[in-house]
Amino acid sequence: MIKNMNNYVLALACDQKYINEAKALIGSAIRQGQWKYDICVIANGLNKDEVKEFEDVGVFVKVVGDSEHSYHIKYHLFTEYFKKWEKVLYVDCDIMFSNDINFIMDFDSKIFCDGEANKVSDFFEPERNLSVFEEMSKKYDVNKFGFNSGCMLFKTSLINEKTFNLLHDLREKYSSINYHTGIEGGGDQPILNLFFNDWTQFPQKIVSFWKKCDQTTRIFHFTRWFTPEKNPSHLPFSNHGVIKNIYKSNLNNFKNLKLK
Repeated sequence: MIKNMNNYVLALACDQKYINEAKALIGSAIRQGQWKYDICVIANGLNKDEVKEFEDVGVFVKVVGDSEHSYHIKYHLFTEYFKKWEKVLYVDCDIMFSNDINFIMDFDSKIFCDGEANKVSDFFEPERNLSVFEEMSKKYDVNKFGFNSGCMLFKTSLINEKTFNLLHDLREKYSSINYHTGIEGGGDQPILNLFFNDWTQFPQKIVSFWKKCDQTTRIFHFTRWFTPEKNPSHLPFSNHGVIKNIYKSNLNNFKNLKLK
């Protein structure tokens, strides 16, 4: 059993489709991001051998049921399991690091996120059930700009024994108007925006989508359509070959990693 020795953890969610991305991301965190704290994978539907691959390099693995849709795994971040750490830096598997990220853990707010140009209301489809949307709009501030749930830093003090169930209740309550990511019942982002309506924007150049990244950006956020694993030649960088090579190196050397 792995024993946590740190107050901070880097967390990611992984199912069968994202095993390679998860391995490369962990390699990027350690090599390029110089990460010195714990790492935890929320594993959905992985077999024992796949789980062991992560555990063998010192990664914590929280196994969740394979009935969970990949877009719902993220809710497990807000279970009491994570209260063994003081802060969690969560990143999607379509992320790479460019430089030291440890200083991020000194940021002090309940939850930091990367803002989007869309309002919270834009994450929902009111025409599917107008009465449900109107009820939601009375209860939550859906006119404020929302955040992207692909990178979040939060204090685990915001988690209690009810948090996970409350998130699932919200997901069920607004499933008829939540088609975010194109699936019935939607993704996690609209629900997290409702639940964590009071959030803080990451400082500039900490995290950016690929269209806005430059040499000073610490966290590169791609998309599930354009990653070094999928469609690398279509990455909108002049140096996409360099990024692809870094990705391959991190993936191929995963088994040589050893977390302290």
